[in-house]
Amino acid sequence: MSAKRAVRRYSGKARGGAKQIARSRSKIRKVERRLVEDVVSLERSAVRKAKRVEKAAVRGAKEGGRKALRGAGHLAKDTTLFCDNCGRAMRPGGHVSRMFGGHELRFCSALCSAKYRPDL
Repeated sequence: MSAKRAVRRYSGKARGGAKQIARSRSKIRKVERRLVEDVVSLERSAVRKAKRVEKAAVRGAKEGGRKALRGAGHLAKDTTLFCDNCGRAMRPGGHVSRMFGGHELRFCSALCSAKYRPDL
């Protein structure tokens, strides 16, 4: 086979091979782009789901706190204090306390506290 004939014969095949390589590279780029798009969409959906879970956890914590407060509310009503001067029932925290002879005494108001005279 002569050199000219070989060049003609194999240059056509080389061009065809180069075209196939170019086509396969473009296919590879398309697949890579699709993969990147899929990864991005999966990340976005994961973030959305994480936000939903976080919101649900916050709602659950708030509801649990409300239930605990409701439960503690009836306990506070059960532990009523009585004024050491007049005997009136008081809520916890809504009183005046003073020390007399090493004992803490609770009064319903500052007026009751001023009127109190311990029996000696």
